[in-house]
Amino acid sequence: MRLDRDLVPLLRWQGLLLLVTLAFGGGNLADVRVQFAWLAFLLPGWWLAPTVVGNHATVLTRYVVGMVVGVAAHGILASIASWFDVSLTHYLFVWGILFLASMVVRQRSIGASVDARTPLAHELAIATLMLFCVAVYRTPISNDIGQFILQQQDMLASDSMRASAIGMEAFGVDQPMPRWRAQLWHVLPCVLAKASGVAVDQVLYRYATIPVAFSTLFSLLHVTRYFSRRRASVSLVMFALLGPVLLYYRNFCVFNYSFRVSNNLLLDKDFALFFLVPAVLFCAARWMDGKARYAVLGGLLVPAILRFHPLTPVYLILGLPALFLLRMPPDRVGVSKAAAIAAFACAPRTTSCA
Repeated sequence: MRLDRDLVPLLRWQGLLLLVTLAFGGGNLADVRVQFAWLAFLLPGWWLAPTVVGNHATVLTRYVVGMVVGVAAHGILASIASWFDVSLTHYLFVWGILFLASMVVRQRSIGASVDARTPLAHELAIATLMLFCVAVYRTPISNDIGQFILQQQDMLASDSMRASAIGMEAFGVDQPMPRWRAQLWHVLPCVLAKASGVAVDQVLYRYATIPVAFSTLFSLLHVTRYFSRRRASVSLVMFALLGPVLLYYRNFCVFNYSFRVSNNLLLDKDFALFFLVPAVLFCAARWMDGKARYAVLGGLLVPAILRFHPLTPVYLILGLPALFLLRMPPDRVGVSKAAAIAAFACAPRTTSCA
């Protein structure tokens, strides 16, 4: 199987999302540039995902695991770059090396019988999700995201991945606010802006909101269905996830699911809630099912857990009871794995990241 055929599912979904954005979302050339930059973010994970899931996993699983790999890689590289004050330009150069290396790895391991087909029901669900993302996230609520724009503009202007102290001088402080010790998800819009040439405030409020929301909700859809042991249909899971926004929301306040899921997913809090925590629990559940490589993948998410949002470890701990109830085998091995997962989730609380 050739490498170009291996890319067909990913290019089909991301290309269709771009077409839907241009046709129904008032899209323009900036959408094209930012969505191509997002595609470059997804590609290393897409190529490396088969090392975790194998050549015969569904393309939906591969997409989700590829997204996890990309987020984990960003967390690791951005942590190193911010620690050593590596510029955004050099970060993009390193990502380019990762891009080429992952392509070579996939080319060498590619199988001859990879099935790129997906059931019609799944394709319809994905198309529905695209329409939802274009309708809702072309103008998301963007609660709280405005407070970070000055720092992101300053980081982009100085070509640095270290947290900016801008705005703190009024308080007689020349250091970034403590909250920005966990700011590395907010670095990604700077990377997308640098790669696409689109202003970072426009990336935040408009152009990256649709592709990031699609990848996040796509992953949430798959993980939620996985935790139902695939007894629920894709349509039912889609209804459960999107129904509170589309059909029966009551009080649209900041503490409601319907508010948060339709918020700008470039905000670290919401990305942690709807992608990062489900991804960690998914990796933990797959490890409990006997898939050892998922433990490594979950471990690679540690920098993201610590540096994307300071409350991510708390969200993770809150999700553990449901994980154990749904997936823990009633034997000694299952209990020992559950204890290891609990220790993994609780350990970051000993690290001051807030």
